[in-house]
Amino acid sequence: MRKEFGRILLFVLLAVGAPVAARAQLSVAVGGQGITAYLPLTLADRLGYFTAAGVSVSIHDVVNGTRMAEALVGGSAEIGFGSYEHVLHLRPKGLDLICIMLLNHTYGAVLALTKERARLYRGPQDLKGLSIGVIAPGSSMDVALQILLAKGGLRGADVSSIAVGTGAAAIAAMKSGRLDGIVHTDPVIARLVQDGDVVPVVDTRTEDGINYLYGGAFAGSAVLSTEALVKAKPEAVQAFITAVVRATRFLKHAPIDQVMAQVPPNFYGQDKEMYQAKLEYDRRTAGVYTKDGTITRDAARATLYALGNYDPVLKGKEGEFDLAASYDNRFVRKANGTLRGDD
Repeated sequence: MRKEFGRILLFVLLAVGAPVAARAQLSVAVGGQGITAYLPLTLADRLGYFTAAGVSVSIHDVVNGTRMAEALVGGSAEIGFGSYEHVLHLRPKGLDLICIMLLNHTYGAVLALTKERARLYRGPQDLKGLSIGVIAPGSSMDVALQILLAKGGLRGADVSSIAVGTGAAAIAAMKSGRLDGIVHTDPVIARLVQDGDVVPVVDTRTEDGINYLYGGAFAGSAVLSTEALVKAKPEAVQAFITAVVRATRFLKHAPIDQVMAQVPPNFYGQDKEMYQAKLEYDRRTAGVYTKDGTITRDAARATLYALGNYDPVLKGKEGEFDLAASYDNRFVRKANGTLRGDD
C-alpha cells in the first residue's frame, strides 16, 4: 500500500513538475527597452506570447546597444535586441554574432541642430568642431553620425560626440545648452522639436533621408544571438522568435488603443501622445517595418557598404565579407509559417 502510494505521489510530482522542467529559458539583453523599435519584445512578454510558445524569458534593459553587444559576447545574455551593425563590426574580430530577425529598415535617426546652427548648416562638413549628443559610443545613433561625417570628409575626432542616453536624460542634455545638436530618434526628437529646441537637418524617418544617409534599404534594429547559442538551443530560439513575430503582427495590426494599453507608462513618461503618434507613423509608412522579419542580402550589403565608408575594419571589404554567415532567417520563416493567418 505504501509502495503504491509512493508511486502515485512520484507520478503526480513528475506530472506537475514536467511543464516547468520542459520550459526553455533564455536571457535577453535589450539596448534601451523603451525604444519603439524594440516594443515587440515587451508586447510578447506582456501579452503572454512567450509563455504560450513554451519559453521563459528574463529581460534585462542594458541601456544601449554597445552594452547589449558586450552582454552577448560575454555570455551574460543569449539573445540581444540592438543593431544589425554590431554583427558586422564584431564578426571580423572572430566573434560569432548573427542576426536572427530584422525588425525594421531604419532606426529613425535624426540629426537635429540648434536653430542657430541649423541656419548655418549646408552639409555634414559644417559639423566640424561641434558638440553632438548620441545615445552612447558605438550606438546606432553614433554610427549614423559617423556615416554622416564621412560624407563630409570628416572623421569622428572632428566633432565632440557626447553620450546623452535615452528618454528624459537625452532631452535634458540637449536643453542644457551644452550641445550644438543631437542624433537621436523619437520620441526624443519629437519633444525637442515641439519645444523649439532643435531643427532637423538630416531625417531618416523618411525614405529620402534613408536613401541619403545609408544609400538605400538598410538593416536596422534586429534580434541578435550567437551561432553557438542557436546551435545549442534551437527549440528555445524558435519559441522565442515565434512569440516575437506574433507580437510584431499585433503591433502592426491591432487597434492602436490596444497596443498602447500594453505599453508601460515609463516608456513614454509625459509624452504618451508623441509615443503613440510615432507608432502610428511607423504603421503608415511603408518600409519602416520589415515585411516578415527576414533580412535580405541587399539590406545587409547596403549596411555593410554604409559602415565601410568610415570603419577601417570594413572599408573596401564588401567583396570579402561573408554576408550569408551574418544572418539566419530559418527561425523567422518557420514562425511565419506556423502563425499564418494568426495576427
